[in-house]
Amino acid sequence: MKHISITTRLAALLIIGIGLTMNSQAAIILVPQEQPTIAAGISAAKPGDTVAVSSGTYNEHNILVTNGITVTSINGPTNTIIDSQHAGKGFIVSPPALASVRIVGFTIQNGQMPDYDGGGAVFVTSGNCVISKCIIQGVSGPADYTYGPINNNNAAANVLVDTCIVRNNFAANGAGIMGCNVRNCWIYNNTQGNNCAALWVCNAT
Repeated sequence: MKHISITTRLAALLIIGIGLTMNSQAAIILVPQEQPTIAAGISAAKPGDTVAVSSGTYNEHNILVTNGITVTSINGPTNTIIDSQHAGKGFIVSPPALASVRIVGFTIQNGQMPDYDGGGAVFVTSGNCVISKCIIQGVSGPADYTYGPINNNNAAANVLVDTCIVRNNFAANGAGIMGCNVRNCWIYNNTQGNNCAALWVCNAT
């Protein structure tokens, strides 16, 4: 059994302060102390749980989120990096229609999108999703039929991008944020192959 320091446990407990309403059965799953990867932590999580990720670089891609959970860093985006190494997307979010997912405090970088696809950093296909305090960078894809690095691919889904930086990405169309509610974000130095737009079909403040 791995030893988990009191400092790490207390830091993870403080994550609850991000505003998620917890019930008595909800758990905090620590990565890598209890699960070796972010994907493994998410697979072990049940609805309402929090996956709390310690500082480091995690070379993971196509991280599938199918429950209403929170995935958060403990020490913020400059210290907690998900590097997809152009092997696939960052997160693929597909919970039940009424479930809510929170992704908080990561740098998500070097995602890769195939033709006729988008969401190289976060791709939402169902449910509700909040992406908060993240840095999205280095996402790329073919120059003809790819779409924004943060992409809400379902008009019925409600996606909020809050207090994020989206920079230095490439897509054929809209290399910023697509189909989302956007609040307090910086979007810059992104390039497009066809249709330029920092925000594409978004409601922004």
